[in-house]
Amino acid sequence: MKILIIEDDAVIREEVTDWLRFEGYEVLSADNGRAGLRQALAAPPDVIVSDIAMPEMDGYAVLTALQQHPQMAAIPFIFLTARADKAFMRHGMALGADDYLTKPFTRAELLSAIHARVARHTALTAGVRQEIDALKSHLARRVSAALNTPLASLVFVRGIIERQMGQADEAQLADLLATLRAGTDQLEHLVRGMTYQTQIESGELSAAQLQSTARPLPLWQLLPPVIDQARRYARHHPDAPIDRRDCPMEAVVWGSLEPLKYALAEMVAGALDAAGTGAGLVLRCRVAGAQVQFYLGAVTAPDGPPATPPPDDFVPGWQTACRLLLLHGGRLPAALARGITLPIHLALPAQRPSLPVETGEKQP
Repeated sequence: MKILIIEDDAVIREEVTDWLRFEGYEVLSADNGRAGLRQALAAPPDVIVSDIAMPEMDGYAVLTALQQHPQMAAIPFIFLTARADKAFMRHGMALGADDYLTKPFTRAELLSAIHARVARHTALTAGVRQEIDALKSHLARRVSAALNTPLASLVFVRGIIERQMGQADEAQLADLLATLRAGTDQLEHLVRGMTYQTQIESGELSAAQLQSTARPLPLWQLLPPVIDQARRYARHHPDAPIDRRDCPMEAVVWGSLEPLKYALAEMVAGALDAAGTGAGLVLRCRVAGAQVQFYLGAVTAPDGPPATPPPDDFVPGWQTACRLLLLHGGRLPAALARGITLPIHLALPAQRPSLPVETGEKQP
């Protein structure tokens, strides 16, 4: 285990270093806050023990700087101080310190503080790892099920065709073709979403790359294939009516056709799924300055049955679609990336945007 000591008092620094090395720890040391911060960032330790009052950069500034780096923020941080008043300690704890040792302190007190912080950090890390492992296992099962469902239908139809070659009538062939089409649509949906996700994660698909292939796309050209694709992607109610009379078809959005069409199709498909049985969708668009704003909401016919919400489904392409929209310079509520909720609000640029930052924004 590696421990970094940041202390400007040479006597204390050397004494603490000797104690810890005697216990078998690997010890790094720095005589001021700035040097300590450089060492911590260059070779992250397992524990940091730091004085507060130091030249160049005090202990508070070191802790604050480390908190800006996600990989450093979880490292146990213990302050050494000559002051023992509670207000002083509370300030350090509010910044993220894990413990305090008041000078002078004994070897036993130092070791006890380090052991306690390390034990707590280990327990928290183990808990986080268990949660991550559980999430990975859950995701693997859901992805496996999502892939196997259309694959099973394709294998099933292939078996029927092989056994009844030349015997099936026109109606049976039509049913088999419909089953094949549904299975291939589901596989195409999953593969396309996973491809875009892989390209985004690898950096192959970036805002700059999308802008290099972007062009003005009039809604009359974009929306019909988006809706057709969305109906193929929807798991529930793919044939529900979609009212898009309030969309000015002459309006133009700026984007790369295929990625943008996929992202918008995911939004419409998600809205179809979320609308519930007995409901339709209304799609509204309006030009607002340099952007086109979209609204997707559910609507139930006055004489129709109440809408029934769909079951909780695994939607592998939803977050990918949100990221693609943001990379196009779009705006959408940050909460939208966490799941499908109606109504859906989003906006896309009507002209070439500046390079976007991939974070959710408030709905304009």
